[in-house]
Amino acid sequence: MADKRLFILAQPDFPKTKGFQLLTRFMQGHREIKVSFATRTALATGECDLIFAAGLTNQAHALITDQEPYLAVLPTPLVSQLGLSMATTVSLDQLAEQDLLLPSQGHPLRRELDANFKMAGTPLPSVEEEDALDLRLTKVAQFLGATLAPQSSLPTELPAGCQLFGLSPALLSSQGFLAPAQPSETARVFLEWLQEQSGQ
Repeated sequence: MADKRLFILAQPDFPKTKGFQLLTRFMQGHREIKVSFATRTALATGECDLIFAAGLTNQAHALITDQEPYLAVLPTPLVSQLGLSMATTVSLDQLAEQDLLLPSQGHPLRRELDANFKMAGTPLPSVEEEDALDLRLTKVAQFLGATLAPQSSLPTELPAGCQLFGLSPALLSSQGFLAPAQPSETARVFLEWLQEQSGQ
C-alpha cells in the first residue's frame, strides 16, 4: 500500500501536549500514514489537513485533546503593589483593575479569554493587543502591564522582572485538532481514531 500523508500545522509547544502523545500512538498503529508538519504557507495554499491549536472552546469541527490552565505573568513591581509576594494565585478581580496585554480580538485565545472572563462575571480591563507571546512577555518585563497565556505556551524561564501566578478562579484553555468542514481521507482516519480513544 502506498504511503498516505497527514499534514498538521502545530504550535511550537505541541510536543508538550496530550495531543502530541495521541498522535504518536496513532502513528505507531498506522505506519502507512506519514505525518508531516506543515507551515503557515501550507495553510494558505490548502496543503494542511489539520491544525493543532489552543483557544478552541466552542469551535465547530474541533476535537479537544487537552485542557490546561491559563497562568498570569505579572511585572515584579505590580506583585509588590498588590501584596502578592507570598501568594501563588491572583484573582480575576485584581487583574481586572490592571492594564492587560492580550492577543487581538480575532485571535482564538482572546475569544476564549473574553468568554472566560464573561462567564466569571468579571469585565475585561483596559487591553493592549499583541498576538506574539514573546513580545507580550518583553512588555511585562518592562512593567507595561500583565499578560495571560496557557501554561504549556510559556517558556521554562521567564524574562527578568516577570513573575508567574495561577488564577482564581481558574480559567482553562482548550487545545486540540481543528479540521475543515470536509476533512481529507487521512484526517478523517485520524479524527475517527481520536474519537474512539476518547470514547466519544
